[in-house]
Amino acid sequence: EYPFWHTLFSQCGIRVTLSDNSNYKLYEVGVKSVMSDNICFPAKLSHSHILNLMEDKKVDRIFFPYVVFEQKDMGQNSYNCPIVSGYSDVIRNSMKLTVPLDSPVITFKDTKTLFKQCETYLKSLGVKEHRIKPAFEAAMKSFADFENEIARINRDTFEKNHDKGR
Repeated sequence: EYPFWHTLFSQCGIRVTLSDNSNYKLYEVGVKSVMSDNICFPAKLSHSHILNLMEDKKVDRIFFPYVVFEQKDMGQNSYNCPIVSGYSDVIRNSMKLTVPLDSPVITFKDTKTLFKQCETYLKSLGVKEHRIKPAFEAAMKSFADFENEIARINRDTFEKNHDKGR
């Protein structure tokens, strides 16, 4: 959902900073704050990205939404794994945070609800109401463009491999 969030925040005048790319060295830095060894690797890795944002990037807040539902894909259930959805709570309770960790509840299943959730969150950051709807519309377009580009790349790859008998 990065294209959506980057566009939404940027259009609202919020500077977006990403953590560094994942690698083993980054992983080693954060794994000490993981409360249990039996959680999935991406969850473990998120600790490292939080540290990277706080200590190396010096951000003033971190956005880690509680995404309950993803977009529906051809009628498939889009409910997120509860561990993934609520992992911001684990981060909050297992790490010494030096900046606010924002975790608004978000659902991509319904555009109307998504807008209301984004609007509520952005207003809490002091974003003026007149900026939110155009930013949201641009974010939705950015997300759709991204998904269409991924689909095009997949079709092209499939066709090239099909033509070669693979």
